[in-house]
Amino acid sequence: MSDVVGLYILNHRGELIYLQENTLPSSKELDPDYLSNFFTTLQTIAQKIGEEEVKIIDLGNSKFFLTKDKLTGIEFILKCEKNIKQKKVFETHKKIINLFIEKFIGNYNASEQTKTFLMNSFMKDLAEIIGRGEKIEYDINTLKID
Repeated sequence: MSDVVGLYILNHRGELIYLQENTLPSSKELDPDYLSNFFTTLQTIAQKIGEEEVKIIDLGNSKFFLTKDKLTGIEFILKCEKNIKQKKVFETHKKIINLFIEKFIGNYNASEQTKTFLMNSFMKDLAEIIGRGEKIEYDINTLKID
């Protein structure tokens, strides 16, 4: 899916589990810590004004799609081109979440070796959904449920 600019997966504490950016980073790189804090603040504001959750945010030339797994608290954020069709993104978002859960369910507290193997498998399958990233980072130590 060429309209996906980036994928950010954060744990329940807002720590980066996985980052993939599909375009060459510009001079203004996106900091996942700020991204997490920003979306957490927006979620809090939404709840205070009676909304259940924030799912789509337009910012500049990008559109962000957010989904949080209620069981684990893991957040999946897709950064897309502004003109992308929402239905297409929701389908892609669902595929990514299902893939992540399929790979890691029951293994959040597994050994580092097991998590590394699963992450490599996840990245291979993810490339078929949103392409190979220009920049990929992950931290398997943040992939845990406590």
